[in-house]
Amino acid sequence: MARRMTSEELLQISIEIRNSMLRPVEKKPYFTEKYPEFAESYPQLFQMAIDPSADFNHITFLMQQLKAVETKKASFRDASVTVGEVFAAKYVTPIVERLDAERERQ
Repeated sequence: MARRMTSEELLQISIEIRNSMLRPVEKKPYFTEKYPEFAESYPQLFQMAIDPSADFNHITFLMQQLKAVETKKASFRDASVTVGEVFAAKYVTPIVERLDAERERQ
């Protein structure tokens, strides 16, 4: 069984992938070979690091929350709630508000 990577390790690998001069299509095979544990154990994070259109601030935010759990500054539940609230405010709330506004215009 692979050991669990720390938030610092995950962030450093993500930064390395993001800052790589390889073209996006070259990054996946190269970094899958270089960091097979990362690619296999954290596939969504790996994809976010490779995808140039993904907001890297999301990775940083997620790693900050993970570090808070690792250092016992936050419980897993509290960190999960924080992540859910931030992403809901960014993605869900605007859609709901737009739909409500459209419904009111009808």
